[in-house]
Amino acid sequence: MRVVFASLPAYGHLYPLMPLAQAFAAVGHQVVLAVGDPSHGRMPLPTVSAMPAERDLGWSFAETRRRHPGIAGQDMVVAMFAEIAAESTVDALVPEFEKVRPDLVVYEALDVGAGVAADVLGISVAAFGIGMFEPAVPLVHMAAARAQAGRWADHGRPVRAETSLLAGAYLDPIAAGLHPGGVPSIPHRLPIRPQAWSESIGGVPGWLTAARVRPRVYITLGTVSYGAVEVLRRAVRETARKRRDKPAWRRRWKRSTPKE
Repeated sequence: MRVVFASLPAYGHLYPLMPLAQAFAAVGHQVVLAVGDPSHGRMPLPTVSAMPAERDLGWSFAETRRRHPGIAGQDMVVAMFAEIAAESTVDALVPEFEKVRPDLVVYEALDVGAGVAADVLGISVAAFGIGMFEPAVPLVHMAAARAQAGRWADHGRPVRAETSLLAGAYLDPIAAGLHPGGVPSIPHRLPIRPQAWSESIGGVPGWLTAARVRPRVYITLGTVSYGAVEVLRRAVRETARKRRDKPAWRRRWKRSTPKE
């Protein structure tokens, strides 16, 4: 079976898919990854380009702001994934899918353009959840069905009505007990065991393996910070400053502890 795993060009979107993609390849299926830069061409499985190099998520973010001045919050997320990123992905993947003719496309659930490209060609498709984004997934899929409606007409297929999932299954790696408010109501939900994966793209710095002399703190802004370098720098500085200062509860405890 020919299977394409598709992801937006960001580590937090692609890496969750990799264990399942490698499992398919290990049992003999022909597996291809549809990814953008910087992952295109350097993964342990064959890749095809899923988005022009210049149209990464940073570009999608800026383009959404340009087309929709003043947009923010949930509306920003939906427009960015369902309209802007999906537009570029469909343009890139429809010709790739026509050439490869996969039997199945598995896409991370916010890479909805891959779901559109597969569906307009009549290819079986499954969405893969990459986190606790249940409210966003139906909104993004419904918005994509509206924004990309012309794609179905272009291929002589019925235009998608309001749909909360452009896929025949939703693979959910989040344990039921971890979902806020209980198991999500996304249609065709199939629980799947989560498994971590990462690339070996750099060595571990010496100070991280040496004996620890001070507390170590890991700070991240998530998968993509969109160039918010100053935000990260300020977080590091403030964290370092607070670690140097004795916590107030320790100062109070020392004053109230009687001497032996």
